[in-house]
Amino acid sequence: MTPNTPDPNILPIPEPAPPSRGLLIDIAELSTLLDRSVRSLHRDDLAGRIPASLRLGRSKKWSRAEIEAWINAGTPPRRKWEIIKKSPPSRQAG
Repeated sequence: MTPNTPDPNILPIPEPAPPSRGLLIDIAELSTLLDRSVRSLHRDDLAGRIPASLRLGRSKKWSRAEIEAWINAGTPPRRKWEIIKKSPPSRQAG
């Protein structure tokens, strides 16, 4: 065997899976997206500082699109976010 020939008995190390781009994300993905710990997100959820989750069976999920819109709106508290979501888009003069 030459120095540049891989050993057939050694399995290659798989590359990590790319991040999910699903429509719904769990708290671990939310944690990564927001660069916050899961524990702090649980506290924020209970305190109403992040958008409400959806329940799928026993799982909590968040809409990726809603989280991205919430971030673009400046991460308002849940009550204010619910009002913003329900208000019609503002027209810009121009």
